[in-house]
Order: sequence, then C-alpha cells, then structure tokens
Amino acid sequence: MRIGGGRASVTGGKQMMGFCGLVTELLQRNGVSGTHIFVDQALELPGYFRPTKTWDMLVVNSGHLIAALEFKSQRGPSFGNNFNNRTEEAIGTAQDLWTAYREGAFGRVPEAVARLGDAARGLPSFDGPG
Repeated sequence: MRIGGGRASVTGGKQMMGFCGLVTELLQRNGVSGTHIFVDQALELPGYFRPTKTWDMLVVNSGHLIAALEFKSQRGPSFGNNFNNRTEEAIGTAQDLWTAYREGAFGRVPEAVARLGDAARGLPSFDGPG
C-alpha cells in the first residue's frame, strides 16, 4: 500500500489549502474581514467561453468581486511542460473571466473599467452590455 506521493497527492484537491490559509491570513492582516473571504466550498463564477469556472478562493465585499484565486502546484518530472501548461491555463482563464465581465456576466460594467482593460490589450473599446 502506498500513502501519499505520486499523482494522487497533487490531484486530490486539498494540497494547496495551506496557501488558502496563508492568503486568508494576509488579507485579514490588511483589513479584509473574514466574512468576505470564501474558501473550501464550490466557488463558481460565470465564464464567457465556458459556462462557469471553479475557484479556490473568492473575496467579495458588498456584492463586488475583489479577487478570484486559483492555486496550482508545480510538481512532476516535466517541469518545463507543466510550467507551459499552467501559463497557458492562466492566460486562458484571465481572458475568459475578463470577457465574461466585459460582456455583462457580472452585471453592468462601468465604462471606464471596460475601456481601461480593452486599451491595455489593444482591443476595440467596449460600449457596455447590449
């Protein structure tokens, strides 16, 4: 019988909870109430290219999303390939979340925020939802 290690130790979903605890502590030390920090439950946000995305931690204040965090481990014999995969995943997730936000999946987008994000990527300006 094998205990710990191997693929099961990094695909079980709980190996990064220490980071959730550390980030929670840092947020609270910097004035974020623990009632605004959500972890260890099904934390889904809408996406644009996929219906939803599950996150490891959400920070929400007065109905406004402050932060969405996902923790990933870097382990295994092919560090370079793993790094490339995690980088592509982070870029794709950021694009999906931003597009969903820009297209109104989170409600009305302030015009200045939408224009700032689009300008930073060199995309056409967004005039607001439908």
